[in-house]
Amino acid sequence: MFKTTKYFALSGSAVIVFMLAIAATSTPANAESFKNISTGFCLDSNTNRRVYTNGCQNGNNFQQWKLSRTTAGGGAIMFKNVSTGFCLDSNTNRHVYTNGCQNGNTFQAWRIIGGGNRYMLKNVATGFCLDSNTNRRVYTNGCQNGNNFQQWLGK
Repeated sequence: MFKTTKYFALSGSAVIVFMLAIAATSTPANAESFKNISTGFCLDSNTNRRVYTNGCQNGNNFQQWKLSRTTAGGGAIMFKNVSTGFCLDSNTNRHVYTNGCQNGNTFQAWRIIGGGNRYMLKNVATGFCLDSNTNRRVYTNGCQNGNNFQQWLGK
């Protein structure tokens, strides 16, 4: 669970606070899983570089993501999948997938927006937020504050 209640703006110091908050309870090696508020499913990936949501499973490294700062987007972060070693990526067609990590790639850079225990993940390159649906698809869409399909909970 996240242990902070501050609103995270787009500043570099907010990203550091966010990363410290999740590192306090994360496993393995400071990795975190992300559960969609609306569906209850966790952000998941596979070796085919697909990204989707699935039932949350303790110990499933395909659902574990390591966060690190990137040089793209002034304080944005990258999400690296523990099992595959690939980073969360997106494109202008609103597709979400994983790809080889490239520091400075704005399509792999995400801003954390939120407070309490709910977070939106906004892609630096597209300006769209990580979104999901009941069919377990993951994509990006225009950011909407009240849209629970765009709200993620660290666990």
